[in-house]
Amino acid sequence: LRESVEAKGARFRVRELQSPAELFPEFDLVINCTGVWARYFVDDEGVFPIRGQTVRVSLPAGLTDSTRLYRRGDDLTLVLPRRHDVVLGGTSQKGNWDLDPRPEDTEAIVRRCTDLVPEIAESEVLGVSVGLRPGRAEVRLELEVAAAGQPVVHNYGHGGGGFTVAWGCANEVVRRVEQHFSAGV
Repeated sequence: LRESVEAKGARFRVRELQSPAELFPEFDLVINCTGVWARYFVDDEGVFPIRGQTVRVSLPAGLTDSTRLYRRGDDLTLVLPRRHDVVLGGTSQKGNWDLDPRPEDTEAIVRRCTDLVPEIAESEVLGVSVGLRPGRAEVRLELEVAAAGQPVVHNYGHGGGGFTVAWGCANEVVRRVEQHFSAGV
């Protein structure tokens, strides 16, 4: 995706910022997709972490079907075979900022997934990953114009649905940017 964007002329720069205001007047508009860190970047106390831990295991011969079990209030049980391994999930721990893998979570994930898909019982654990989903009572997707006329499009708070709704939200961001600039602001 990055290469595709760069092929269209985009340039990437990395720097640490405390707020969108630091990007003006260098840029005409800021799109804020800071995820869980929006809590600090734009002082949105409604944003909270949803800690997700997954386990990557070796691929048993013949396993090709994904299996997913979602229950309200429970951790997610996901068995997602890929070309060379299987991703097992996971946790959904609201309010938890811990980025360190927890052995007890790894054990619980493997046990739940093995109960659901016994073929992975002999799989070797290859790795464990932890990330923070950006929780919020509702997604924030809006154009805000600061007092100094600085436009910021906010797009965060998608919780565990970010990947699912990414293209739709991106299209809405583009629509709002085009609308802002076509209004001659």
